[in-house]
Amino acid sequence: MKLLFVRWGSSAVSHIRRLARIRRTLLGIILVISVCLLAEWLPRRSAMQVMVAEEQGIPLTVICYDQLMTDPVGDALPLQLLEEDLRWLQQQGFETVLPAQLRRFVDGMGELPEKPVLLVMNGGYRTILTQVLPLLQEYGCRAVAAVAGSDADLYSGSVPRVEKEARLSWNEIRMLEKSGLFEIASQSYSLHILSGSDGRKGLARLRGESTARYHQLLLEDLLTMQTRMNEELSHDASVFCYPFGEKNTESQLVLEEMGFWMALSVGEGPVYLHENTDLLELSMTERTAEPSAEFFDQWIS
Repeated sequence: MKLLFVRWGSSAVSHIRRLARIRRTLLGIILVISVCLLAEWLPRRSAMQVMVAEEQGIPLTVICYDQLMTDPVGDALPLQLLEEDLRWLQQQGFETVLPAQLRRFVDGMGELPEKPVLLVMNGGYRTILTQVLPLLQEYGCRAVAAVAGSDADLYSGSVPRVEKEARLSWNEIRMLEKSGLFEIASQSYSLHILSGSDGRKGLARLRGESTARYHQLLLEDLLTMQTRMNEELSHDASVFCYPFGEKNTESQLVLEEMGFWMALSVGEGPVYLHENTDLLELSMTERTAEPSAEFFDQWIS
């Protein structure tokens, strides 16, 4: 009886050991298969990510700055904020581009950097020349300057120049162009402000205004601006920046009729570019006073 118990115990131990070996063997096989599948899946996943990115296009970041001043007054932003942005963007691998580069890319005639960013200096303020340009030169960056013809005409004359309010004269706009760091965008001739008693806001269409009347108004204003640009700069504007972000179907038709191929209006987030992208539908994010990392992390993918 004692011998039988011993034999049964040895048999049980041997059986348990045999099951353990089988389990270890199975686990080994599973591990090898898992590694092989993972090695095959990772390249496929990476390829799928590349395909998705290619389908979406290249993400273009567009940032719009209004008044920038070394010593800001009122709603103006501190110039230091722009410097922090330029430093942050460069650290993250972004490169500034100009509209002409975007045009060549969508026409299939040029390439863009992996992470392009378009900077827009809105409002035609004189500080774009006196304060922003030196900073762009220091960091090797470029930008768009959006100007209005009536402002340039006014400040080309003998008027007081209070830093917070002063706009660029035509001669100062020429200086920006000659720097090679700026392209000049039209912000209309005189539709960039609230227009008198009718309360028109930018290119907004008034209630009850006929399509024909509205169309003619835009044509006359934009033609005046193009004429003044030809007289002063020897070329038309190809880029339009909507005052107050006010746009509509009719205004886009007029811009196309006038030969504009890029238009910028208020929005947020990156715009995905590929060949044949319609550059008349670009959105730009307005810069607020938040620290650079917090501001960009909200919407840069």
